[in-house]
Amino acid sequence: ELYEQYHDGFRHQVKEWPVNPVDVIAKWVHKKVAPSSSSTKKKSKNQQQQQQSKQTKNKFVIADFGCGDAELAKQILKMNDTKQTKSPKLQVHSFDLVASCSLVTACDMANVPLQDKSVDIGIFCLSLMGTNLADFIREA
Repeated sequence: ELYEQYHDGFRHQVKEWPVNPVDVIAKWVHKKVAPSSSSTKKKSKNQQQQQQSKQTKNKFVIADFGCGDAELAKQILKMNDTKQTKSPKLQVHSFDLVASCSLVTACDMANVPLQDKSVDIGIFCLSLMGTNLADFIREA
């Protein structure tokens, strides 16, 4: 019950913010993994290697630690449905103390049900509030 009260208050508070950080993160993720169009700018060797990696990898795995209502996963699912076929698919694992919907896996974020080194991007958006937050980061 306390979990639901907290998240209900949080949902109302987010509506008042000029920018929702989840929206910013979703755009960043899309930009990070989507193949960029060829530009006239000269790319460094590192940028060229990153671009090749993006183009050859067919899936990026994201873990959203402390996801709440899994809003990031919902946005990523929409991206998967609407983006170019050349882009890798994005898979999101959403974790929180309580599963608020079917996209959320209820667990202690210090011990998520994923294999080691199976995630490309770990996200903590407004979620490092637990007393064992150092354990959350080590798990990521």
